[in-house]
Amino acid sequence: MVCYSPKKRKTLQPHFQAKSPVKLEALKKNDKEYTIDKNAQIVQYKEVHFEFNNSLDDHLLTIEQALGSNEYTKVDLKGKIMKKDETKQRIIKGNNETYKIGSILADQSDSIKLVLWENKIEEVVARKSYNFQNLTVRVYQDEKYVNTKPEHINQGNRRKYQRELGYTGNPK
Repeated sequence: MVCYSPKKRKTLQPHFQAKSPVKLEALKKNDKEYTIDKNAQIVQYKEVHFEFNNSLDDHLLTIEQALGSNEYTKVDLKGKIMKKDETKQRIIKGNNETYKIGSILADQSDSIKLVLWENKIEEVVARKSYNFQNLTVRVYQDEKYVNTKPEHINQGNRRKYQRELGYTGNPK
């Protein structure tokens, strides 16, 4: 969801923080995002017949929070791949050969290096957004980054999260 109107954003923010429902009318939609402009209407609901589901939010961190995590912490991150290296690095350990590639993952809070291993290299595309699960926070030369393993992209939600997150800053 992208909100270009400061007045509308100011109205939406308390509802977002309180996890209270609102009805949005007259939104502009395209295949990547919903846009709240000055013509959109925000209607508050006082009663709903379902409870807010925290299951995804309980494990989901912002990149800023992940950067503050200890090494080897498992994190879930949702963000946009701002940059993806072109060349795969070949890693040989004993008789085993594997490949990795570096990328930059960003959200509204910050950016972080993301190392993609094996099949994730082909599954992840630059300038698309993803929900990564069970990433490992690592440190190399005093720089924190996160690491994937084969099961770390949520395939069931891949299309859902391949939309713009409203990120407007530059990766650090």
